[in-house]
Amino acid sequence: MYYKHPILFHNGRAIQLLSVIFTRCKRSSSHIARGTWAHTPWRPSWSGTTIGTTSWSIEDMTGKCVIHFAALKAVGESVEKPLEYYQANITGTCTLLEVMREHGVTQLVYSSSDIASLLQPRGGPRQRPHRGGPVRDSQQLDAVHIPDLADGHVRAIQLFQDPRFVGFQPINLGTGTGYSVLQMVAAFEAASGCKIPHRVVGRRAGDIATNYADVSLARQLLGWGASRTVIDMCRDTWKWQSENPNGYKN
Repeated sequence: MYYKHPILFHNGRAIQLLSVIFTRCKRSSSHIARGTWAHTPWRPSWSGTTIGTTSWSIEDMTGKCVIHFAALKAVGESVEKPLEYYQANITGTCTLLEVMREHGVTQLVYSSSDIASLLQPRGGPRQRPHRGGPVRDSQQLDAVHIPDLADGHVRAIQLFQDPRFVGFQPINLGTGTGYSVLQMVAAFEAASGCKIPHRVVGRRAGDIATNYADVSLARQLLGWGASRTVIDMCRDTWKWQSENPNGYKN
């Protein structure tokens, strides 16, 4: 799905770009479109397409920048279906780059998970190995709220306006803090006022013990830092779920 008009807002200002949004859930696509229409003076034009094929194209790609979010990301499924993930995440990105080149679009913000280090149980010095047994509360993962993440992407677009910036630069967006599964459960209980039943089980295929971001470069280059807490994330998630008990069907 793609939008031809500005749909990102930053401090009340619409950001002029072509946003390309792909999803495996058609209901979520139309839901996002309707939500966008409610907050913009434009009627965004959108259509479904498949990024992982060489025949993919956008006829009227006229923006100066593309933010690329399109990816499959389920850890367990990626282990079971590696070729499908290569097709979507690697081939799909190459296809997008080809289309951008055809239309003279040279600025790309590539939103991706970090792949800078080995993801094996003993692959990095900060990873604590677990031999297929329960992760228990040792797993520490970064969590960042969507509004903070969106703000970071807008600031990345603005970085292109700096004439000193050339080439490419990986930048981490996150809180810089690892949160355990039980910490997240406690945060959701605090946000919802409900007791959440849970049990300790074996780890998922592909899970690692520790993964959190070094956000110092984001502060330096983008002037960005996460301003919302895990409690804020859980509270907003609970609010949305309470208002939409059937998900996107609402």
